[in-house]
Amino acid sequence: MVKTDGLMTARRIAHGRRSWRTWLSLAALALACCTGCEEDPFLASVAGHDFGDMDPSLCAAMGDSITIGYGDAGAPWPARLSAMLGSRVDNYGVGGMTSDGGVAMVDGVLSTRPGFVMIYYGANDAIHGRSADSLKNSLAEMVNRVTAANAIALVANLTPMTDGHGAFASAVDAMNVAISDLCNETDTPLVDLADEFGSGDGLLQPDGLHPNSDGQEAIAEVFYRHLRHAVQ
Repeated sequence: MVKTDGLMTARRIAHGRRSWRTWLSLAALALACCTGCEEDPFLASVAGHDFGDMDPSLCAAMGDSITIGYGDAGAPWPARLSAMLGSRVDNYGVGGMTSDGGVAMVDGVLSTRPGFVMIYYGANDAIHGRSADSLKNSLAEMVNRVTAANAIALVANLTPMTDGHGAFASAVDAMNVAISDLCNETDTPLVDLADEFGSGDGLLQPDGLHPNSDGQEAIAEVFYRHLRHAVQ
């Protein structure tokens, strides 16, 4: 009987130690999450966001040929992002699409109930001579509709245009200023692809517009940095 009591006592002590270690682990995780929120305003905003009927595990990518995929780039960035997140990312890219086309389709995208909508337009606006203000207005309309649906919008700026598309470089610069202004004015997360690409060296196909495989991977990585702790 003494031996049995001793065994039971030992088990209680061991269980207590395990419980204590578990509590410490949970406390450390909570502290890490809180610290992450303080360092990442986007993550902090998501933590208190009411998604309503939207699905916080579902993302939608809206854009043009860079989003749908072009040339020898391999898997487009939404598919790569989906693999990184381990979550579904629907690709609504359309080749040649301008931002006004995005406005026309955003309600259809929202009908699928994504919690996060990634908006990436402007290259074709620049190529077709649309103004930076026109792009800004279209993006603002999309952001407003996404926000009204209780989803969260993220807006990307433009990667560089070089070589055969180098004539549009100044238009890209103007578009990126407008995109930055929009994000500041609407408190929308800016996905800074321009900073990631720099001059575009080694990340673009020979046409100087469409990302190659490394470029598509880079785009996915930048979106992933925003969404990795936000998608539920």
